[in-house]
Amino acid sequence: MVDANSNPYTSKEAWTRTLLQALNGPDSDVEPTFLKLYTRDTTITLDGKSYTLESFLTHVMQLRSIAVDFELNSHCFLRDGNLFAEKHTLAGTMREGGARVEVEGYIFGEIDESGKAGWVDEQTRTLEA
Repeated sequence: MVDANSNPYTSKEAWTRTLLQALNGPDSDVEPTFLKLYTRDTTITLDGKSYTLESFLTHVMQLRSIAVDFELNSHCFLRDGNLFAEKHTLAGTMREGGARVEVEGYIFGEIDESGKAGWVDEQTRTLEA
């Protein structure tokens, strides 16, 4: 089993554990958990929209406000030196009405000298809404 404090870029299990902590943990865990993945200067591009860490955290908090019980299935996590790629399915339950929403995501990024992503680019598509 991977230690919960390990670098999230060591395996898909560590990656998944880190993201689920950010999505399902207490509000106070969101920023510190994402700071295990990203620096304050990380460039985050999600579906073509550019985010700073601060605006990305706002986006995550908005997702948490409309959905709960997130499940993440990391299908593939690859490292090649400082580059990484990951494919996942993220599902959550809408707070209003209880509908299940499922999104597929592909993430590409580069890990900097601090061991965190200097940039990430994610593309998503809704599978079930």
